[in-house]
Amino acid sequence: MDTAQIQTLNIPELTPFFSAGVIDPIKFTNTLFNEAIKMRASDIFFEPTKTNLLVRVKIDGVLYEVGKLPLESYTQVVSRIKVMAELDPSEKRKVQEGKINVEHEGAIVNLRVEVANTINGELVVIRIHEKKTIVMPLEELGFSPTAY
Repeated sequence: MDTAQIQTLNIPELTPFFSAGVIDPIKFTNTLFNEAIKMRASDIFFEPTKTNLLVRVKIDGVLYEVGKLPLESYTQVVSRIKVMAELDPSEKRKVQEGKINVEHEGAIVNLRVEVANTINGELVVIRIHEKKTIVMPLEELGFSPTAY
């Protein structure tokens, strides 16, 4: 992906995590998930590099860099996400898929998690799906009278 196209997004609630040395992975992931859902992000990316962990979100098809975590926090954050998604934290060679259900403002939000190994470490991609229950009368579904 061309890094010239990636914009930066400042999220005040996350700034203390990115400026700290070693972070609390539980508080960080909970705060990041809540903020991403509030912003109506469709994806969250944790991309390891040789020097740090890039945290990015996709909103309306645009990829934004949220911040960088030190490598000291990288393994803790990835392990936290794997535990939440009921994945094997010790497995680093195989692609793993899981899900996390979180509550946000009274609604259940489904986070689909994929973890894959890269040359710099494990890449984590989280797709955000808000579960909404839509109840409509059968007549409003647009069936023809014969089909109805």
